[in-house]
Amino acid sequence: MGNGKTSSTASSGIRAPPVSRPAPVRAAPPPPPPPPAARAPVA
Repeated sequence: MGNGKTSSTASSGIRAPPVSRPAPVRAAPPPPPPPPAARAPVA
């Protein structure tokens, strides 16, 4: 806690928010919708 420059950046959390944001992770969880061809034969 001696470096004021490092403490200021860490306290601000300017680099933490963007990296901890679930923006890129949300795109992976939702899988693509099933194709219409698979539903046609089943029906």
